Amino acid sequence: MLNVGIIGYGGMGRFHATELITKESEVNVCGFYDISPVRQELAQTDGYHKYSSYADLLSDPKVDVVLVATPNDFHKKCVQQALLSGKNVICEKPVCLSVADFDELTTLADKKHLRLFVHQNRRWDEDYLILQELFAEQVIGSLLRVESRVQGDHGVPSGWRQEKARGGGMVLDWGVHLLDQIVDLMGCSIKSVYASLSYALGYEVDDGCTAILEFENGKFVEMNVDTTNFIKQSRWYIKGTQGTIMLNDWDMEGAIVRQVAGWNSEEIGAIQAGQGLTRTLAPLSEGILEKRSFPKMSQKQVPSFYQNVIDVTQKNGKMRISYQEVRTVLKIMDAIFVSAEKNQVIQLSLQD
Repeated sequence: MLNVGIIGYGGMGRFHATELITKESEVNVCGFYDISPVRQELAQTDGYHKYSSYADLLSDPKVDVVLVATPNDFHKKCVQQALLSGKNVICEKPVCLSVADFDELTTLADKKHLRLFVHQNRRWDEDYLILQELFAEQVIGSLLRVESRVQGDHGVPSGWRQEKARGGGMVLDWGVHLLDQIVDLMGCSIKSVYASLSYALGYEVDDGCTAILEFENGKFVEMNVDTTNFIKQSRWYIKGTQGTIMLNDWDMEGAIVRQVAGWNSEEIGAIQAGQGLTRTLAPLSEGILEKRSFPKMSQKQVPSFYQNVIDVTQKNGKMRISYQEVRTVLKIMDAIFVSAEKNQVIQLSLQD
């Protein structure tokens, strides 16, 4: 049994307790600590033991792993205290606000022979698992370009997410998710970043971000997070040498269009487009393309996040989200802020 103590019973702390952990037969919540009386009452209503302080939680010998689900600016201190107390740690993302802070924590974890897990939960999203399968099968041929987006229309959520010093803004809120998926999906080193940030709504933090990422294999990925879109673009738009994948949103509505016959020898006729003619935009003949719906369920068997924590801490398994991947995402986010400030391409060396 894996016994978890929770620091921070806000949205994500409660989600872990009442949604993720309740699905795991080998995971148990020992209790929680939160500075807010309102959240204390909520957690007790949910049936969880309240520790009198964070130190009280850390001193409980029954706690195997500490879940840090506080606002971003408290992550480093809470993780550090847990490691010093001899506890393995699960931390919400972003785990730190800088690469240097993360390096400090992983060095401490290694010194203490402990593990620091970062909860990059979007690795388990159904759309992402399906895309991994489609990529592995080369359904649309060799990859040419990936576009990954999340878009909303009512600004940055209220509270600490609107405060720069506390790690607010969309790069750190949603960008960290998309970048983690992209780093995992591409499977090779990133070469450069060019980014712009939006401050359209007047917050001190970014309300949107667009980044062009170039990878060592020559492929480009466009990442976009925005909170000012009243008409949203597709969640995924992916081009390959033999087709295109488009997914609208988490409702799994989308399509895969594949080339199933040759067209190079076909005589393409011109069509009228506006006030002119074009052969470039003329549709291909029937039979050259095949269209199918986006799959609804992934067949990919992936151990859950908590199953991976158990495998690593109790069975010497491999971490699903590695330190190097977490570090790469933090480094890309740093480059996004620098690129936007200087309006220039930032070359990356991930060996730094």
